[in-house]
Amino acid sequence: VSIAGLFEINDVLTATSTTFEVTSGGAVTGTGMAEITLTTEALIVDGTMSGSTLDISAESAVVSGTLNANGTGFGPATGPGAGVYCSSGTGAGGASYGGTGGVCGGTSTYGDPLLPFELGSGGANHAGYGTTGGHGGGRIRLIVDTDLTLDGELAAKGSSGTGSSSAYGAGAGSGGSIQVHSVNILGAGNISAKGGNGTIVQGGGGGGGRIALYYTTSLDPQITLEAKGGCNAASSGCSSSSAGGGTIYDDQQGTTITDD
Repeated sequence: VSIAGLFEINDVLTATSTTFEVTSGGAVTGTGMAEITLTTEALIVDGTMSGSTLDISAESAVVSGTLNANGTGFGPATGPGAGVYCSSGTGAGGASYGGTGGVCGGTSTYGDPLLPFELGSGGANHAGYGTTGGHGGGRIRLIVDTDLTLDGELAAKGSSGTGSSSAYGAGAGSGGSIQVHSVNILGAGNISAKGGNGTIVQGGGGGGGRIALYYTTSLDPQITLEAKGGCNAASSGCSSSSAGGGTIYDDQQGTTITDD
């Protein structure tokens, strides 16, 4: 299978293929909470694959484009770590997942840092000003029998809420989850489950998501890992504070760090 144009999925796609390729400029796009489950011998992504759930098994994988689950998790004010509305006199709270949401915060962090496969939660709406919270990040699980070469991005970031200079901002969504299994993780790409930034005025940032890496031999030091919390907004742009950082688990090293 080779996809050069736009292939849109409205609900669920379950596919098995010898080779699954998304060429440069091509896109497999899941709308809403669409789920993509794929089994293939060779995964080649030069374009974009997006969806709320990307659950992929391959013998080999080369990703120079993007596996994109940004803002495809729980919607505003929903999910286990949904942001909290504080009061009419301040911005609304960001959502939690691997890290705690900013400003008023969400509920407790949740999920398994070792095998994360949960959706990020939505930021709080601001009832007094009618601003809307951001969405949580989606979830990506990529299981590769041999090597993953990543020069693109695996992304499950939370999204920002709405706000303006004349209204207190809503809370941002928390980052989602990314789980990678491979012999080697090669390349100079990016793996990000960052929380969304808070929006003006004073909207809370989303807590960071969760990343877990399982590799037999090596992780290329040029790979960038990010599960930071989003910034809490000021009256203009970001303030100096952020939501809580999410977690990054490295099975080879046996370590879990909080990405503050």
